[in-house]
Amino acid sequence: MTQNEFEHIAKTIRAQAVNVSQCCGADSVGAEDIAQDTMLKLWMIHDTLSGQKEMRALAVTIAKRLTIDSHRRQHTEPIDPTHTVIDDCQPAPDIALEANEDQEWLRCRLDRLPATELQILRMRQVELRTNDEIAAILGIEPTSVCTMLSRARHRLLDDIKKRMKGEK
Repeated sequence: MTQNEFEHIAKTIRAQAVNVSQCCGADSVGAEDIAQDTMLKLWMIHDTLSGQKEMRALAVTIAKRLTIDSHRRQHTEPIDPTHTVIDDCQPAPDIALEANEDQEWLRCRLDRLPATELQILRMRQVELRTNDEIAAILGIEPTSVCTMLSRARHRLLDDIKKRMKGEK
């Protein structure tokens, strides 16, 4: 399936994913998040999809499973407000070792971003897609893409600032 074909049916597939998620018990905000995750997963495999019917069936399956996963996480994952991660790294004398530590730190921070923000950030920074292209792929407004990119970048910037204060 080409990008144009995907973009052409993205909005209807997204609406169907929202509907399926709500029917499976997700609230409206959760259903929107699940629909967005569904669209991201579909985009990642859009080259292997052969037609609209296959994409619709896969979207329904993905939305159902993501909704079930969401319910499982809500009921079994306790929140521990006392748990904090402290990055207590001393600067290494070897520049290469320090660079590797910095890369690992950034990779860890990227992994902590919400999946949607991480994927949109990758589409923008790695795939070099425009906000309009990302919005068309996900079936959302370009302003939403800007907002999510801003949130992801702001979280990373805050983590970098915290790290810089901790090292000095």
